[in-house]
Amino acid sequence: MAMILDRTVDHSGPSPFFGDKDDDSYPITIPDGEQFDRVELAILEQTHGGANIKFTPVPGEIGSSRIDVHWWYNAGRTRGRIKYQVKAFSEALPAGLMTRFLDFRAAKEAGATFHHNIEQPTGPYTRLGVGDWLDHEWAGTWDDPKPGVVFQAVPAFPLVGVKANPDAYKDFRLKNGWTVRSISRQNWRSGTSVRFRFDQPPVIGSDNPFMQVHLEAGHAPNFIKVGIALLIVGPRGSDPYFD
Repeated sequence: MAMILDRTVDHSGPSPFFGDKDDDSYPITIPDGEQFDRVELAILEQTHGGANIKFTPVPGEIGSSRIDVHWWYNAGRTRGRIKYQVKAFSEALPAGLMTRFLDFRAAKEAGATFHHNIEQPTGPYTRLGVGDWLDHEWAGTWDDPKPGVVFQAVPAFPLVGVKANPDAYKDFRLKNGWTVRSISRQNWRSGTSVRFRFDQPPVIGSDNPFMQVHLEAGHAPNFIKVGIALLIVGPRGSDPYFD
């Protein structure tokens, strides 16, 4: 086991009359031959404040990622303050196994299908349905895009809402003993008139990555984008896409 992040941070206000909040982002690199294990957050001192983990890699993730800590302190009778320590750890990969993210394009070449299943195209829309997370034209700009899919509902004009029930990785099963290990999810939304739910999530521990969701966005400027990356695990040196 290795410690890959150890940071102590202290935020405080200039006077009792000021509050503040923000996110601290810490890039991490998981060493070769290891996988992400866990993150720990300890609150060392706090006055009218707090902190929590906003984003973290999923256990088993490899390569580069980041950890985001959201912190805040409020105005009060005394000066607000939050001091925290964040640590992250990796661990050795299981013998004979490896992990990777399920790749949109590779799965599509192996027969996986993806469907927008538009329910309410009540007017023009810019993006509605499912597509490749690494396709900038479809997914737009993300801080930490991963191999996977983006489900999104982005209306183009005010007073025009959209709905869809897109699905991903239909007609496809993982090969050669590979299975779904975990789900990594990132949300990007604006407004209150939006909705996302899993109608059929992937089955953890199975060879079936199929998923279907429901998306709604009431009207512009409301929108929602959800990036989903599936971490898969299988025998080292084998192909998860073709026999």
